[in-house]
Amino acid sequence: MRGIGRWFRRAAIPSPTRLYEWSSTGRYPTAVVGESHYQDTLQAEAGDYDRSQGACKPCVVTLECEDDNPHDNFAVAVRLHDHRIGYLMRRDTEAYRRKLDRKGLGTRATVCDAIIIGGSFDKPSLGVWLDIDVS
Repeated sequence: MRGIGRWFRRAAIPSPTRLYEWSSTGRYPTAVVGESHYQDTLQAEAGDYDRSQGACKPCVVTLECEDDNPHDNFAVAVRLHDHRIGYLMRRDTEAYRRKLDRKGLGTRATVCDAIIIGGSFDKPSLGVWLDIDVS
């Protein structure tokens, strides 16, 4: 996903509350998981696109620690306009939380650039990649 960010302007942060914004690199190295459960939300955000090419829609997402998640108390939810669209991979949550600690953010919600891709005839599901390196 390297270099794709240079074609997009940073979208406006969807929340009226000012959240910490991770710096944009344009690389999108971090995958979101569980997005297959949120295809309606992703489809609405991606809008109309050529199915032969697939979607390539930039957006801004919110990352929220879910300490009370019954399946994983270290879970980090990914939200788009207050709708959950997936989670960070389990292997990425520990590194992400360390990154929060290094910044002195605790478990505060943050925002980062993201890209919705897929939705083509070859790859019908939409996926999300984050412009944040959690390592």
